[in-house]
Amino acid sequence: AIFIPPDYIAEYFSSSPYVMLIMMLFVSLPVYVCATASIPIAVVLMAKGVSAGAVFVFLMAGPATNVSSIVVVKNILGQKTMYHYLFLISSTAIVFGFILDSFITIVPPALLSFSHVHAADGYGSLFLTILFLLILINAYVYKHKGEVPRATDGDKDFDGSQDRLSIEVDGMTCSHCKESVKSAVYSCGGVESTSVDLLTGQVIVIGNGLDENAIKDKIKSKGFTLK
Repeated sequence: AIFIPPDYIAEYFSSSPYVMLIMMLFVSLPVYVCATASIPIAVVLMAKGVSAGAVFVFLMAGPATNVSSIVVVKNILGQKTMYHYLFLISSTAIVFGFILDSFITIVPPALLSFSHVHAADGYGSLFLTILFLLILINAYVYKHKGEVPRATDGDKDFDGSQDRLSIEVDGMTCSHCKESVKSAVYSCGGVESTSVDLLTGQVIVIGNGLDENAIKDKIKSKGFTLK
């Protein structure tokens, strides 16, 4: 974002808005991007010259598809359903991206006559920049240093007479991923409690008569991989 010049993508990687829509579709389909993480990426893409419609394609197709989810859909629902799924996501994203680009092309000229240009002394932008940097620093400190290691929920409930499993899961990036893993674990029989560490990927499962293979299969069916 810092080293790429503004409008670089639009100038060198797209000869028309239609090409840009298709380009963003092929970028977003195989790559996993959760709904939360896709927002700042979309902002950077727009800053580098990608049209709003193409960014919409990325925001819609990115979180909805990735290699893992495509494989899961194919294995569970079949190859035909997988093709229908990809076609529906792709066509809907392209159509609404085109509509958004057309809307933005038409509306701004109509609004220009009502806009006013105001001189700015730059202090407001400086204040917002400092505030944003403080928020980023606070988030970094809280994530990497502010969390004190503590006993997990599973450790609290473990009395020695129960089964205890420790599974390392790869691919969790947000709270939604964490809840997906939890729901997968709780869907298995014998599970009494579970805890998921988003940073390390460790999943602790407490219960009676736990089937480790079944739990791992349930987690993998959600699109995650095991370390």
